[in-house]
Amino acid sequence: MNLVNTNDIYKKAMAKDYAIGGFCGYNMEMIQAIIEAAEFEKSPVLVQASCRVIDYAGADMIKAITEIAAKKASVPIALNLDHGDTIERCIECVDSGFTSVMLDNTGLPFDEQVRRTKTVVDYAHPRGVSVEGEICHKVEGPELYRTSVEEAVKFVELTGCDSLSICVGNAHGQAPDHEKQFDFELLENIHKAIPEIPLVLHATSIFSKAFLDKANSYNAGIAYSKNFSEADLHATMPHGVSKINSCMDLKIATTTAIRQYMQENPREMDPRKYFAMTRTALIEHIRYKIRNTFRSSAQA
Repeated sequence: MNLVNTNDIYKKAMAKDYAIGGFCGYNMEMIQAIIEAAEFEKSPVLVQASCRVIDYAGADMIKAITEIAAKKASVPIALNLDHGDTIERCIECVDSGFTSVMLDNTGLPFDEQVRRTKTVVDYAHPRGVSVEGEICHKVEGPELYRTSVEEAVKFVELTGCDSLSICVGNAHGQAPDHEKQFDFELLENIHKAIPEIPLVLHATSIFSKAFLDKANSYNAGIAYSKNFSEADLHATMPHGVSKINSCMDLKIATTTAIRQYMQENPREMDPRKYFAMTRTALIEHIRYKIRNTFRSSAQA
């Protein structure tokens, strides 16, 4: 299947109260794993690359790998720029064939966030590319950022973005020992105010004790954090949440698989073998998340 933008797949998710996973893909094996897992589960999916991934691999390379893998699949697959750092970066990804882009304006004044996002929307929409907006303001305390109903409504009206990333208890950079909780009343009010806009949650990776135990058994040294639960994420879906990111857990799963292989096979020098093991481990991890966390199996 050819790559698609996010508009139709988000609308279907909103109608049926499931979410689509936005999975980070840094290289061939990660991208193959995302798409193969989605194909196994018959689920729509997003392959995501941040600005740092673009620096690492190049927008054209990420797009080419994703496109080739997607053509072997029957499920809808979107390619999204996650946390684009500049307008120029978003334009580069649109021109390279990404089907969705997101501009991160965190920390800028509201009017400047609107101006920059609308510039991207005005470039992307005529080219058939969807745009994920993000709006939040800094707050005192461990939650770090918050989105108000008023700024969400105004931001969507002024930018014309297709989906909106919000902070309702979730934000990047929160301390591991902060017990994370969604403000469901705020989420519900945002959804009621802009019911046609799919909402997006960042910074919600779930790490089970067993998952972190395994990573730490291979010297990861990761703190045991007080994350959201699967039940928490499920409870957001009736309130417009149609896409949830999955990045940090894929980084951990990838590195754990490589470290495990190296420890068990210290004399092996063929990268294909540990990359293949990594891909297999990721497929199983992503399939689990599609089935149990995002509940998007059989929704393609």
